[in-house]
Amino acid sequence: MRRLAIVSTLALALTITGCSSGSTTKRTVTVVNTVTSPSVAVSGARSSSGVIVVNPSGPATTAKSTPKTTAPTTPKTTAPSTPKTTVAPIVKVDPLKADCASLLAASDVSAALGATISTVNNRVRLGAAAHGVTGAIRCLYGSKDAGKTAPVRIRLTQYGSAAEAKKQVGVDAQTAQDAGAAVTTTSVNGYPATLQLVAGGLLELQYDSWTMTVAVSDKLATNAKLTTGLPQLAGEILTRLLKNG
Repeated sequence: MRRLAIVSTLALALTITGCSSGSTTKRTVTVVNTVTSPSVAVSGARSSSGVIVVNPSGPATTAKSTPKTTAPTTPKTTAPSTPKTTVAPIVKVDPLKADCASLLAASDVSAALGATISTVNNRVRLGAAAHGVTGAIRCLYGSKDAGKTAPVRIRLTQYGSAAEAKKQVGVDAQTAQDAGAAVTTTSVNGYPATLQLVAGGLLELQYDSWTMTVAVSDKLATNAKLTTGLPQLAGEILTRLLKNG
């Protein structure tokens, strides 16, 4: 490959006067400057005649490094997990043997609903009835007329099977809704229940082959209190019933 070069020659005559054994000697130095392509390296050389040929190499070039770019990483998002409700195994009890006095106290009603009732309670035993009912009891709290009426009531109804008990809860909820009640679903200690609000409130749930209803008379508490308070009361009643059953 033919090397292209641009040569510029600069002749510089330098007269250097020096003293040596009383004589004067003149020396002439000729500098030849050869400029070549920067990509070709040229070294200087001295000739025998005293002429110095200088072939400077072009300025060194350094390849520019391209900075590496790192694509931003997208943080992984984890969908929040939905906590699972754990329901305790079914405990076999006979609800018809329950003691009303141990199921609910006036202080429980005050704490859950903000209402005050008397400490009087009455227990009423009921026999078999339609829809598979084999027996029931009613617990009346705060009655002022010997158990004819009461502001807070519990009913425990035994059915021939769990399927019949579950079916009746659905029928009762539909009947209440058809009559104009606001019916919603809720849970009591992990078990599904229905809440009916009309002229008071009523909560009904199925447990094994029996059902439990907790009813509160009109004007004893607001709907907001009943919505939160009835599930609370039902949870306390169910816990005590299964413990003492």
